Amino acid sequence: MANVIDPKGYGTLNISVEGLPELNSYLNKVSNKSKLAVASSMPIIGAMMQGHLKASVQGILGEPRSIDTGAFHDSISFIPTEDSVTIKDAVSYGKFVEIDTRYPGRWHFTNTLQRQLPDIYKIINFNLQNATR
Repeated sequence: MANVIDPKGYGTLNISVEGLPELNSYLNKVSNKSKLAVASSMPIIGAMMQGHLKASVQGILGEPRSIDTGAFHDSISFIPTEDSVTIKDAVSYGKFVEIDTRYPGRWHFTNTLQRQLPDIYKIINFNLQNATR
C-alpha cells in the first residue's frame, strides 16, 4: 500500500507492503514441500541408475559387456541424501573398467548418466510439480 502523509505541510511518501507474514508463511511452506519433493526423488533416481548401470555392465544397453565375475555388477549401490544421490561400485578395479587401461574403457557410469539425464529431470520436476499444488 502507498499513501502520502502530510503532517506538517511537507509531502511524505509512505510505502509499505501488506501481507508479508502471509507471504513468508506461503514461501516457507512451498520451500519445505520442494525440499521434501527433491528428497523423495533421490531414492527413485538411485534405484533407476543402479538398475541401468547393472544392465550396462551386463552388456544389455550398448556398451560391450564387462569381463566380470559378478563382483563389479553386484557391488553397484546407491546412497540417497536429502538433495543428492551417490551411485558407486565397491570394487577396487571399477575405475579401470570405466576408463581406458589395458582394454578399451566401457564408460558404464558416463553413458548411463547421459542416457538417463532426461529421466532424472522428469522425476524431479514431476515431484516438484505435485508437491507445490
